[in-house]
Amino acid sequence: MDNRTMHTQIEMANDADTFISGPLGQYVLRRCNQIIESAKNELVHADPESPKMIQMLQNKIWTAGAVPAFLNELLAEGRQALETLESSDDFVED
Repeated sequence: MDNRTMHTQIEMANDADTFISGPLGQYVLRRCNQIIESAKNELVHADPESPKMIQMLQNKIWTAGAVPAFLNELLAEGRQALETLESSDDFVED
């Protein structure tokens, strides 16, 4: 991976961290968790003879879980890129 790509990953991770830490990010993550918990509760009581209902609830859980997963992925990639740059001989601090 080239330095430009790693710098982009670091910037995106910083943006994700800022978003997660801010009020909008906190709201989005809270809503995702509420959706997941609600769908799990419905899934527990869903009719086992209703595969469409079960699939719909599973899809809700996956969809709401994707947002935090994508953000965590950005953070992990940014940390990894930063560690790679810092450990390389070409790393120059500003």
